[in-house]
Amino acid sequence: MLLGQLFYYLKTIDEVKFPIDASNLSDIELAGLGKLDFEDFKDLSEIELKRKIRDIFSSNYSNYLKLNKLDFANNFWLALTSPKKNNNLRMNANTDFQKRLLEWQKNDFSILDLKDVLEEGRLALSEEDVAVFYGLTVIYKFTNLDNFKKNEIGLIPEIDQKNKDLKEEPQILVLTKPNKFPLFMNLNSICLSVNEETEEKEILDKVQYEIQEYASISLVLVDFKDSQRVVSFLQRHLPTAILVSSLDLESMQTSGNKNQTFFDKIVKQTLGIRLT
Repeated sequence: MLLGQLFYYLKTIDEVKFPIDASNLSDIELAGLGKLDFEDFKDLSEIELKRKIRDIFSSNYSNYLKLNKLDFANNFWLALTSPKKNNNLRMNANTDFQKRLLEWQKNDFSILDLKDVLEEGRLALSEEDVAVFYGLTVIYKFTNLDNFKKNEIGLIPEIDQKNKDLKEEPQILVLTKPNKFPLFMNLNSICLSVNEETEEKEILDKVQYEIQEYASISLVLVDFKDSQRVVSFLQRHLPTAILVSSLDLESMQTSGNKNQTFFDKIVKQTLGIRLT
């Protein structure tokens, strides 16, 4: 009976249409959640709305798994959604898909690997496996869907072509103090409040969270004194496709070639080239 429920929910999540608005939000059915009221989300942008729905589901799905006595799925889900990295997760894998899930956990649940993980779970048959597969499918559906191609892993999203502009997605993540946030407005970027007192692991967790939220991020700028320490740490732990560079605004204003612009210096530091 539980398998039937899960397959039903998989079918309904596959039928979710975007953009979500007052006309179709109430049609969304997610395991462990009741009906969603558009009035609770009407002030959110489409990206914010998808993220909010996903986060509500993520925090509630564990109760659904617990009530149905799915121990592996529930423990795995708790580890997946925990804000803290858990290197001590110990579970016995009884299927090939569960082995794959534990391998993914060792890689800090990299969002870049999520498509491959789902691909391996498509033929899952046990309740534990289907439960995890469904939960990950919901996350995939509501996470930066505009960055994924149609028909990947069997999902066929409907995307409003008028709004399918990847430039709306932030490509730059800036680690700086809040008083400098206005400097990066309208630069296709997002800012995190970080300073030299913040521990490296905490910085990494925050950066990885934002990268999971926005797969479009390709550049991380670190703006505070002694930033090279953090830059080196992030370079070791982030995907090689993401460039990481220091950015000391005060020093840039008072030193160096006066003919170089602010962005000339960023590119030079990041790519190691000289602009002419």
